[in-house]
Amino acid sequence: MSKSHVYISYASQNTAIAAAICTQLEASGIRCWIAPRDIAAGKSYGEEILRAVKSSEAVVVLLSESSDQSQHMAYELQVASVARVPIVPVALDDHVPSKSQLSYFLGRLAFINAKSAATSDLASTLAEALAKRGIRRSNQLPISQRSVDHPQKNSGYVFLSYSSQDRDFIEKLRDVFRRQNYAYWDYTESDRDYHNSLYRELEQRIEESVAFVCVVSDSWRDSKWPAAEFLYAQEARIPVFVLVAKPLSRPVPILLNQQTRIDMSMDFASAAVLLERALNRKRPPSDRSDGRPNEPPSH
Repeated sequence: MSKSHVYISYASQNTAIAAAICTQLEASGIRCWIAPRDIAAGKSYGEEILRAVKSSEAVVVLLSESSDQSQHMAYELQVASVARVPIVPVALDDHVPSKSQLSYFLGRLAFINAKSAATSDLASTLAEALAKRGIRRSNQLPISQRSVDHPQKNSGYVFLSYSSQDRDFIEKLRDVFRRQNYAYWDYTESDRDYHNSLYRELEQRIEESVAFVCVVSDSWRDSKWPAAEFLYAQEARIPVFVLVAKPLSRPVPILLNQQTRIDMSMDFASAAVLLERALNRKRPPSDRSDGRPNEPPSH
């Protein structure tokens, strides 16, 4: 696996500073990989993260009080540690992780202090730190501009909620997400060791998704997680799409009865067009193909 970029790990609360650091590093010739920008449309969020960390030359981890609660970052550092990828910690504030999962992987690494540094100065300091690890500047374009896997800006990811018996239906949905430039996340492909953090991990993934896709079949009622995930998505005010995957032998579950549904059980191709239109309406006007204002979410 070729190593050709620096991976940027950050908590969602630090998105703005992470994006600014990424821009500055790439302007200085250091190619970066950052989610969700570099996750290819129609690809698994978890699989893409795993591949990107393993194929990176180094992981720049942005630390703050918020990062202590990020299960995403703990997983990324775990993957980097196992793959022997160098880790470069950057402290964005005075908080230093000591009891969180992050502290285990950071060990006694020296931190770069960025709490009072301008973004441009921080990028220069980072570039010097990376150079000491053998990572040199490149004249190539940033990943997001040069890769055939990213011909358009990624629109974020959808959270897939479904019974394991409907995995075959999920496979068919990938092309729909790809055409609309969405990645996807689901539990079965997450490749994580959740232990006691399962609930918070699911909550974070739902909160950060741009849409929640609830796949319904006869097995929906018998599955442990979909109903709980659906209720959380509603509370978090994430746009919900209810898809009927297979003909139902019983009425739609009461919990979903007030939701607008797209029946994809009989004519998948025609229903996929409806789903694409619905997804398109959830985009900001500047990112939509029809240019019309958004419709309010259906909850």
